Amino acid sequence: MQIGLLQQELLKIKQKLYPETNHSRPPQYVTGKIRMLESGDALCIIEETEESVFIHRNQLSGAMQDDIVAIELRHNNGRKKGEVIEILKRERSFLVGQLSLENGYALVTPIYREIPNQIKVKNHQAKDKDYVLVKLSDAGDGYPYGSIEEILGAPQTPFIDEKLIIYKYQLPHRFKNRALEEAERIPSSISDEEIRNRVDLRRERIFTIDGEDAKDFDDAVSIKRLANGHYLLGVHIADVSHYVKEGSALDAEAYERGTSVYFANQMVIPMFPPRLSEDILSLIPHKNRLAISCIFEFDEKGKPVGSVDIFPSVIRSRAHLSYNQVNDILEGRTPKTVINPHIPNDLELMAKLASILRENRLGNGSLNLNLPEPGFVFNENGEVTDIKEAGRGVAH
Repeated sequence: MQIGLLQQELLKIKQKLYPETNHSRPPQYVTGKIRMLESGDALCIIEETEESVFIHRNQLSGAMQDDIVAIELRHNNGRKKGEVIEILKRERSFLVGQLSLENGYALVTPIYREIPNQIKVKNHQAKDKDYVLVKLSDAGDGYPYGSIEEILGAPQTPFIDEKLIIYKYQLPHRFKNRALEEAERIPSSISDEEIRNRVDLRRERIFTIDGEDAKDFDDAVSIKRLANGHYLLGVHIADVSHYVKEGSALDAEAYERGTSVYFANQMVIPMFPPRLSEDILSLIPHKNRLAISCIFEFDEKGKPVGSVDIFPSVIRSRAHLSYNQVNDILEGRTPKTVINPHIPNDLELMAKLASILRENRLGNGSLNLNLPEPGFVFNENGEVTDIKEAGRGVAH
């Protein structure tokens, strides 16, 4: 609706609601975006001029942060003020907050600092202090209204903080049925024809290195020392593009998510369904897997030789190592698990090349910001019980 037509319609509404008001001077209406203040008042940023208009908390008509609204302008001692006449577009359809039951009222206080508004709700089964997901509806009597769509849990519910983060930032965490069905139709075996069309590296000594609790192994490494003394370093990345085609349901799901989300307690929201992220696209030891391989050659001084060779491949990882295992091996401690007897030699070769490349970077002016990194200790309920400095070794 154009602003001129909007003004006319709103004027008719006000004349019906307030017939005693003098409307000889046509009111001025503008549209803008709400910016909430800590006081509960707000500014309306006018679309055309980016001018800010003050709106008292009692004249918001239920508008909240980033809502697009129509306001009536008023002048008071030379300062423009406004009143929200209509909410044209809600920025949020849902929000998360904590329920408060007082004096027969059910109010939800959002967990967002930028939204000081309380939401009136009814027809709920949640208990006092529960965290809930609220679907917003039309505003009334100065309050936004809503209905409780999901009870997330009490403050002491295990892993409640992760739930609040997921809903607060609207992180997609449930896969659509089409994506799940598409993932199930992907064959777990690799055809002979596909293998013939790729460089076969299954006889190469390739392995993965990840954190202790990693579930998906999406890249692997290999190394050789050539007869001329050069290093041949391989980085092998799971070939997602072979399985996830442009325009597919899985592609749309990945586009919406953008990335996997990792929480401090090792909880993960994957970008792809587990059948892909933890199986077909994971470079699991002793399994044939499709990859994109990148082969780098360095001379004895760590200078690149020629261009990087990149090609589709099929690999078969020999082992999965953790950073702690690699550090144990490189620092002379016996690893707790049995690994391929040749891999320690490969790790020592990688450590030597890494040291050469690191010295080259520092010599070229690179900064080495070796800052301490916190490591969180959780109990079975997902609560932090301790914070320790996360160790860093050669493997990192």
